[in-house]
Amino acid sequence: EHRADVIGGFYHYMRAKLCCYKGERQDALRHAEMATTYCAKAGALYCEALSRLGLSKLLYDAGKDQEADGHIAWVAQVAREVNGKLLECVESFISAEVAFARGDESRGLEALRKGLGIGAVGESTYPMWCDKAMWARLCAKALEAAIEPAYVHKLIRIMRLAPEGSACQCDAWPWPLRVNMLGRFAVQADGKPLVMTRKTPRRLLELLQVIVAFGQDNVPISRVMDTLWPEADGDAAYRALISAVARLRKLLGHADAIIFQEGRLGLNLTMVWVDAVAFELFVEESNCIPPTGASQSKRVVEQALQLYRGAFLIDEPETAWAEPTRERFRAKYIRLVETSVQSWQARGNWEEAIAQTERAIQIEPLSEALYRLLMTTLQQSGRIHAAQDAYIRCCKALRQSGNGLPSHETVQIYNALHSS
Repeated sequence: EHRADVIGGFYHYMRAKLCCYKGERQDALRHAEMATTYCAKAGALYCEALSRLGLSKLLYDAGKDQEADGHIAWVAQVAREVNGKLLECVESFISAEVAFARGDESRGLEALRKGLGIGAVGESTYPMWCDKAMWARLCAKALEAAIEPAYVHKLIRIMRLAPEGSACQCDAWPWPLRVNMLGRFAVQADGKPLVMTRKTPRRLLELLQVIVAFGQDNVPISRVMDTLWPEADGDAAYRALISAVARLRKLLGHADAIIFQEGRLGLNLTMVWVDAVAFELFVEESNCIPPTGASQSKRVVEQALQLYRGAFLIDEPETAWAEPTRERFRAKYIRLVETSVQSWQARGNWEEAIAQTERAIQIEPLSEALYRLLMTTLQQSGRIHAAQDAYIRCCKALRQSGNGLPSHETVQIYNALHSS
């Protein structure tokens, strides 16, 4: 009977893993439950723990958190008693995934740090009960928090992980290609700056810039051709585009980075990290956070602000086609700054509110909205003379740039300072 229980436990354990691989979650859950029962009857403690790990993961995925919590706690207790490092490692990864899903960032990072610490010592690369999507999310979280980066890079390479969901925002991911569009335009291929000589055709780089500016995904080639070859007829423009795409792929060293199909162009965002794309994803994420998630909102807003190092393609003067995109990013950036400053104001931290606005003005020195924000922040903190000086700085910046006088709204705030 004992032998039959052991065989039954092993059989259902393997069937559970096979069903997981095939995406048959209900069958996987059923086999994991049976594997746990058989192993418990056989007294095979370690095998039972392995089965409970899978069972807890499947129960979490099914939304049965309370039942899953009981199994994961049991495994954690056994792992401590038998000094089972593999059990402890996988339990930590599952616990981290669950904590992040519940919005508990600190507990998630604590569990992730523990699991990766154990894994790094043993050089373990066996993703037991953890699918690639889960590993991609956890690796992104680890890299953002600088947890065992060398080991995480190894896991990404060995498991051939591609970033998914929020991982696409991860600056620290080992991207084959990195493109900076906010501020100074720059491209890195395999961690090294792309070598651009005088012989490098500017039109190739413009093609990359245009793809990003027009949405980086599913961009109609007619729009690209009209922008880059406006005077060429249809056939000539198409031939020029085909040639430019082939040469751009060769220049980047990754042919799969540029997607060209069904009359549309785009970037393969599992291979290419673009600061502008990550910025917009953070903005979208911040807009979806409920009012109760103040700490999460603050973290996401700060991540977005760090990415905005200047206006979209600010150093590329001959890019009139980029102006609508430039203004869209500028408006989003200013709204983020306002959100961040209001958060500091609400906490009574006027020094940080002022410093945040001053940093933003250095990046967008002609934004009246930011000067108005600085003036009102200084006024509310009781620094009337400093607020008046901010108005004078605004007038000087606008005059030197040829943008004329400040708006009526800005003048109104200045006039109100005299009656304060």
